[in-house]
Amino acid sequence: MTKRKHRHTAFYTYMAPFLEIGNDTLITKAKNDYRRKYKAEWRKAKRKQVKEITTTWEKEEYKILKDEANRHKESITRFMKKATVGYINKRYVTPNEAQITKVMQLLALTYNSISELKDESNIPAEAGRKALLDLNELERNIRIALFSPKTIEQTITEYIREKPLIKPLLVEFIQNLQV
Repeated sequence: MTKRKHRHTAFYTYMAPFLEIGNDTLITKAKNDYRRKYKAEWRKAKRKQVKEITTTWEKEEYKILKDEANRHKESITRFMKKATVGYINKRYVTPNEAQITKVMQLLALTYNSISELKDESNIPAEAGRKALLDLNELERNIRIALFSPKTIEQTITEYIREKPLIKPLLVEFIQNLQV
């Protein structure tokens, strides 16, 4: 027996005494009572599975949140969830995922086209292999830049590692910043 059939059986079992009486007012009241009890049980079961959080925001905070959600083309709640999970997992929340997906699809199509040209000997094999390697590297760099960009600390550390003489200038610059 499916849940749906069980639900109807429970409804008719509940309604049987009221239907036998035949009073329209009592039947309507019984239907409303059953529906209210059913919804209460459903909400209780849902709360066990799905946790809800209520937050309050000041006007300025809410405006910032709403603007960012709009920029990311997401609802406010979906954006809050993505941003929170992204922050915890140290992942960047990408604005406009549809556009990013489109770029990644275009890269894949380009890769396939170059691969076909190489396989059909329309371009030299070595040139095709080099183009495919370059395209793979480009895709990898784009994925990193869009989905897990470096933090400012990582960027500065790598820059100082490459150019150690710049460190005193950066320290002086940071000390002279007016906040």
